[in-house]
Amino acid sequence: MRVLVVGATGFIGGHLIEYLKNEGHQVEGLIRNPEKASLLDALSVPYRIADVTDPQSLEKAVSGEFNAVVNTVAVVGSRKSLDFFRKINVEGTKNLAEALSKAGIKRLIHLSSIAIYGQSVVNGTEDLVPKRQTWMRYSVTKLESEKVLNHYPDLDIAILRPGHVTGPRDRMGVLPLLFHTLRTKKFVMIDEGKAVTSFVYVRDVCRAVQLCLENPEETKDQAYNVVSPEKIRIRDVVDYLHEEMNVPLPEKKASFASAYRKAHIVEIISKTLGRTPPVTRMDVVFIGTDSHFLSDKLQSLGWSSSRSVREMVHEWAEWRKQYEQEKKRQKSAQGKIPG
Repeated sequence: MRVLVVGATGFIGGHLIEYLKNEGHQVEGLIRNPEKASLLDALSVPYRIADVTDPQSLEKAVSGEFNAVVNTVAVVGSRKSLDFFRKINVEGTKNLAEALSKAGIKRLIHLSSIAIYGQSVVNGTEDLVPKRQTWMRYSVTKLESEKVLNHYPDLDIAILRPGHVTGPRDRMGVLPLLFHTLRTKKFVMIDEGKAVTSFVYVRDVCRAVQLCLENPEETKDQAYNVVSPEKIRIRDVVDYLHEEMNVPLPEKKASFASAYRKAHIVEIISKTLGRTPPVTRMDVVFIGTDSHFLSDKLQSLGWSSSRSVREMVHEWAEWRKQYEQEKKRQKSAQGKIPG
């Protein structure tokens, strides 16, 4: 099958390119910045250059020769403006859908997120009504991106809603966030770290995409949660990182209400000063509220989780150690004077 991966230089997009190629698909990437295409070059995967915020560039890059397109583009985190989130997550999705319609491509697999459901959820299914929280920019715009796709009945769309995706090369997700705040001793254990959350291994997300490609009729106009069934507590993940990366265990503790209020104040002060907030309400929600979902619907297609959270943390930690060693090597090499 000929597949175009939009956002192929991103964390999930890069893994998906590698996975689909190994599965025998004829895969290409659609990227914005060719300077970040080192992985694609190493895999000898061709790519096209376009920007999802530029409809004309998309129309030129997308052609009807593809059997399916996978959209992995998204702004994550919590420190950009709502307008910026909307420009990429919502308008970018709309522009892509328009380009596919004009090119005559029917099949679109869109990566959304369990964040659309809101906070304080345990054993959530796809039937759960999403909760729109205006301050949570990522959640709001991922939900809006799904709604945008409702306006394209000519497309055969499958939506995947992963949990906290992790694996090698993850530099923006929850594990890096926890690692950084633990290492810098800025981590605050909220409500004893008892909140349960949903992780998923990045290659298991790729497997979910593969199943949608293999089952076009069954997955058409369907949405699927993509999460490990394991109910893991934040304090357990913190312990795993302590063991793997030798980061200190947190000494600071707070209730969720207290941490949330302080994060809100920090956001207000940072906005007034024109600075990036060091902590946000979204950070507090991620580590301080239950967010556990079920993937039974996806499992009915033959999907399963291939890693425990303990194994995910170990694999990420091994990559992170190598990543930091390489950074040190590069810095050392730059500091040497030829003689």
